[in-house]
Amino acid sequence: IKGGVLVIHNAKFDIGFLNSELKMANMPLIEIQKTIDTVHLAREKIPGAAASLDALCKRFEIDLSLREKHGALLDAKLLAEVYLQLTGGRQSSLSLEQEHTDKSKKVINKEEPKLDNLTFIEATLTEQEKEEHTEMINKINSSLWLK
Repeated sequence: IKGGVLVIHNAKFDIGFLNSELKMANMPLIEIQKTIDTVHLAREKIPGAAASLDALCKRFEIDLSLREKHGALLDAKLLAEVYLQLTGGRQSSLSLEQEHTDKSKKVINKEEPKLDNLTFIEATLTEQEKEEHTEMINKINSSLWLK
């Protein structure tokens, strides 16, 4: 965790336990400022709603069928899904359209993106880069580039 930010559900509670163990092991403590508390985040984003991990999973339609009891690895995976939803959700598609709202007419106009000012850079690969690329592609199962 050195140099990282921890995403924790109910950070104040967990940090207390973690820091107690770290203190006994004579290791540096975790600063609460270096955490993202998903309970706090949920209460900001969805005021008044339940903020338990189960409740948030149900709200965001995240599969809880494997969760019979609390388990660190499964809870971490579920929390990662919840965190993605709380911070904007998964990107379901890619659209290059730009929407502009004219508030006086309450109409949304969709325009194609302007490509006038794009700069294209042409790059030439070295033989070593080509070999490394081929090696990487060969490691990927069912690669589209090998067909």
